[in-house]
Amino acid sequence: MARARVELAGTATFVQFSTDHCGPCRATSRVLGELVARRDDVSHSEMDIDRNLDLVRRFSVLRAPTVLVLDRDGCEVARMTGAVGRAQAEQALAVVGA
Repeated sequence: MARARVELAGTATFVQFSTDHCGPCRATSRVLGELVARRDDVSHSEMDIDRNLDLVRRFSVLRAPTVLVLDRDGCEVARMTGAVGRAQAEQALAVVGA
């Protein structure tokens, strides 16, 4: 998944599964955007659930937003569902050693 559709960052990549009409998705996007703006080694990519049903099924995404945290090799090392706060996102980065 990551290699085919998402450019991986040096340390970690947040892949957010969202929909256009989801308030928590927009809030999560803002939090992750602010976090990656301060870091050169972390990126954030959004996937529209309706346009990526193959990935939704493959990664068992059951609600929006769902954020996968990928390491530099594209392996899932953490997963967050629902609105993601700054502390939760930073804790997920700690799993990667960032």
